[in-house]
Amino acid sequence: MKELEVTWKHTIIIWWGVTWREVVFGSLVWIAMEGGLVLVLSIFGRVEDAEVYSQFIEFIVATLVGVWVMKAVLATKFGNFRIALVPSTHEPLEKSVNENSTLRDTQCVN
Repeated sequence: MKELEVTWKHTIIIWWGVTWREVVFGSLVWIAMEGGLVLVLSIFGRVEDAEVYSQFIEFIVATLVGVWVMKAVLATKFGNFRIALVPSTHEPLEKSVNENSTLRDTQCVN
């Protein structure tokens, strides 16, 4: 597999892929969660507590959406490239290839 050089263009494309998803999906989820919080607190007459709970919800939403966005971006094709996870050394790759070869040899004998 040919490895591409990390350029500013690649960096900006990936950054934009992460940023717009976090803003759009984070905002939508936050609005839904915030609306639900205000609704529940108003039912119990505790609207004044919304600010305290809101900060907690913002943290949870940002964390969950951030992780989801990162997974989505890792699976996205960006025009002529995509992000790939590869072993940092050849040892795990060689071990995997050897294990698969042994498994195939065993299956052929049976």
